[in-house]
Amino acid sequence: TQTGVVLDVNKPACLFSDLSRQQLLSGDFGNLLSSERWRFTPEEVQNPYHPSTRVFECDLRRSGGKRMPVEVSAKLMRQMGSDRILVMVRNISQRRELQDSLRASEAFKCDVLVDIPQLVAQWTRAGRLVYANDAFCQVFHSSLDALIGRPIQEFVWESELPSLENALDQLATFDAPQ
Repeated sequence: TQTGVVLDVNKPACLFSDLSRQQLLSGDFGNLLSSERWRFTPEEVQNPYHPSTRVFECDLRRSGGKRMPVEVSAKLMRQMGSDRILVMVRNISQRRELQDSLRASEAFKCDVLVDIPQLVAQWTRAGRLVYANDAFCQVFHSSLDALIGRPIQEFVWESELPSLENALDQLATFDAPQ
């Protein structure tokens, strides 16, 4: 309900929370989540044009003080003449771990690319510069902002331009595997 009284729970809710059905039914739902965003204000309840569903991420407080990252979907419903909130909770621990791992990997890659003494640059398929590390900028005596968008041909010896044009033509016709 709006006040946090739990009217019913299913078996997965008990497993998620490490609490028995009786413990969940006798407790306040608001104490289980690290966010109060599942609650709807009286103004929202009265407004027929207000979106009746919310989806957000927070932590589920489990028995023993443990926390589990979850995605919560809360839907405001009218049932038997009173307002009820149907709440669905999904464990997103694996997604969070993957996101953290990806962030760490991206940070490592950026550190390596920025700090490496060799020239590192990235161009679009059309041959426009989109990234260059500090070493690249130093060799060309320019800032990254001044280099971004410039064509690859400006960075290659004139005698190498035919080989470059051939490589760009081949790249333009290359389709990445689906």
